[in-house]
Amino acid sequence: MGGKAKNLIAPLICNNTMTSALFETWFEQMLLPCLNNHTKQTGKPCIIILDNARFHRMKHLQDIINQNQADSSHLVEFESIEQGLVGYFGVWWV
Repeated sequence: MGGKAKNLIAPLICNNTMTSALFETWFEQMLLPCLNNHTKQTGKPCIIILDNARFHRMKHLQDIINQNQADSSHLVEFESIEQGLVGYFGVWWV
């Protein structure tokens, strides 16, 4: 990764096909704890943006988020990421 990996929070390298089970395990056991620690240390919330890859089973991820007492918000179907973030945060950014 040419030196860019030093700031990664919870890296995952998958040499084969990504599965929902693998992604959800990583999401719950690696990513969420790291983000929770970051929020506690900085006092700032974290934002996770997911695409619509088949292994991103949103219902299962929402259940994991709820079990970990984290907040979540979803884009409305066909809403662009910019529209969703502006609607959520109320501001545009450059």
